[in-house]
Amino acid sequence: MATSRPPGRFLAAPAHLGGLVGAAGALGLHLGGLIGPTWWIPAAAVYGLGALVASRRPAAAPDEPTIPPRQALEEGLALLAARHRELAPRLPREAGTLLDGIGGRVRAMLGIADDDAGDSHLRFVEARFAVDDAAEALERWRRVRPGAAGHPDAALAEALRLVVTRVQELLDAADEPARRAQQEHTDELRRRTAPPEDPSSLTDSRPWTRPPPPWTSRED
Repeated sequence: MATSRPPGRFLAAPAHLGGLVGAAGALGLHLGGLIGPTWWIPAAAVYGLGALVASRRPAAAPDEPTIPPRQALEEGLALLAARHRELAPRLPREAGTLLDGIGGRVRAMLGIADDDAGDSHLRFVEARFAVDDAAEALERWRRVRPGAAGHPDAALAEALRLVVTRVQELLDAADEPARRAQQEHTDELRRRTAPPEDPSSLTDSRPWTRPPPPWTSRED
């Protein structure tokens, strides 16, 4: 069974509006004396042309593919490592050590097997932000001319220390489920292998004596 389209949708369609514009232009030419009594023929033709042009919408740009958080973190770490190698001859020793620490912690995080994919993805996203912060600090330091007064070596080291702290927090959070599971397993083993209690220790080994009657008076 065919379904009818609401007239309002057709009247507001771009193709219809474009055809009306073309037809109105043909009518204007007729009123101006440029087209004779057969003005309706070119008006219909222009209507069809206007409808055709208006209906040809530009193709929508394809959506950019979404990069998985783990892959994005690996790519960001690779870019930071490449920049580190490029600037290694100029970098202060402390900055180089801190960059090595960032890379080592991030690689350790990537090597942790996490049963909760949602938590690991969130950590990967936050770690990528931290890696980008380190790369930005390194780039800002690079823009300062070597030997310039007040070269911000100390500022670079401070920024990288902050990044190390953040990445360490993320690494500790990634390690926490494994540490908790290990402790629970150890506690369970301790409970199962504990020696049974001695039944004799649960009773008093002293001989039993009858207590005196309550009406017995105590001698002064």
